[in-house]
Amino acid sequence: MNSEQQNVLIKGKREGLFIYFNEDCSYSDIINELTEKLSTNVFSNGQSRTPVFIETGHRYLKEYQEKEIKEIINQTKNLYINSFQSLVITKENALKMKQRSEIVREMRIVRSGQVIESQGDLLLIGDVNPGGKLVANGNIFVLGNLRGIAHAGAAGDREAVVVATNMDPMQIYISDLFSRAPEKDSESDGFNFDFAYVNNENKIVLDSINNLAKIRSNLAKIERGI
Repeated sequence: MNSEQQNVLIKGKREGLFIYFNEDCSYSDIINELTEKLSTNVFSNGQSRTPVFIETGHRYLKEYQEKEIKEIINQTKNLYINSFQSLVITKENALKMKQRSEIVREMRIVRSGQVIESQGDLLLIGDVNPGGKLVANGNIFVLGNLRGIAHAGAAGDREAVVVATNMDPMQIYISDLFSRAPEKDSESDGFNFDFAYVNNENKIVLDSINNLAKIRSNLAKIERGI
C-alpha cells in the first residue's frame, strides 16, 4: 500500500485512538483499508480498552455505515467507539439546530391551562397567570409578571435561565431540576427584575438582574438577538 495515498490514517493520542478518513475515496475503500489495518496485532495489545474517535471530515456517514464501522472496531477486543465527528450535517439536523438558536417571541397573556413552547429561547411580552406554563429548550425571558410555571433548558441545559420583570412563580424548572420557591442568592437592591439559574451546588436560586451578565456571560449574543 502506498503510504502517500492512505485512505485511513490512525493516530494514537492521550485521549485515545483517532482514525481519519479520506474524504475523496469510496466508502468501500475506507472499509477495506480499515479492516486491513485493524487486523494487525498492534491494536490488540494492552490490558485496558482504548476509546476510538472517528474523524470523517466532509464525508457524511449514513446510519448503516456507522453501524458497520462500529462492528469492525468491536472486532478488536481492546478498542471501542467513543464518537463520530463530521464537518457536515443533514438538512434535518441543520433545521433542528436553527430552531434551537431562534428566539420565539410572543405578546400575550398566558392564562391558566395555556402552554407556550419553544425549541430555542422564548421571549414573552406579557404576564403568565397562575396555571399558565412556559417551556423552552433554551432560556425564558418574561417582560411582565411570572406567576405560573416556567421550564427552561427543557432538553437538558442546566446553563439556561429564567428572567422576569416580576418573579413570583408557582414553579420553576431548569433542565431536570425543580424549585417551587427559589431562594434569593443575593439582595436585589430594590430592583424587582430577577432571574433564576442553577448555581454551583445544583440548586435553582434567584439573583438580581444586575448580576446576570456576570453569572451567564454567554447571554450577550442572545441579548443582541432580542
